[in-house]
Amino acid sequence: MGMKTCLRLLLIALSLLLASSCVKDMDPFEGADGVRVNINGYKCVMVGSPGRNYMNYTSGESYSLKTEVEMTRMLDYYHFSMVFSIQDGSPLSAGKRYSTASGEAGVKLLSPKESPGDEISLSGWIELVKFDPSSRIVEASFELDGTASNGEDFVLRHGFFRLFKQSEDGQ
Repeated sequence: MGMKTCLRLLLIALSLLLASSCVKDMDPFEGADGVRVNINGYKCVMVGSPGRNYMNYTSGESYSLKTEVEMTRMLDYYHFSMVFSIQDGSPLSAGKRYSTASGEAGVKLLSPKESPGDEISLSGWIELVKFDPSSRIVEASFELDGTASNGEDFVLRHGFFRLFKQSEDGQ
């Protein structure tokens, strides 16, 4: 094998390695991990590296799941963040709907294009669809509403996430 062929193979291998570790749109409806939601009728998906986004899980006197994810609106590829948290005094369980009104859940939009620099607290619910403390996967659906400080309404419908879970001990 000649030097040019080896160099080409090396460049191809490096390109594949870089492409596999790139930041991607992560739509859980396409089978992998990620977040998807319609915000005011526009499809938004998580942006990140597949397999590297975690919900932090704590257990003990209280139980909680928390994460912050980067999102993009598919219409114009505007990036913003969403923060999810679920907490309860008893063990978290699949099939239970956690309400923001009762303080069991909290979701915030951070710096959406319509209200830059704003942190918008959302009200509604998150329902754990798949959750087992010994499993690495957390799946949930959610529907939420909120109003920015400038009066802009945000309606989040058909929300779903599938993320990996990491316990406080790193498991």
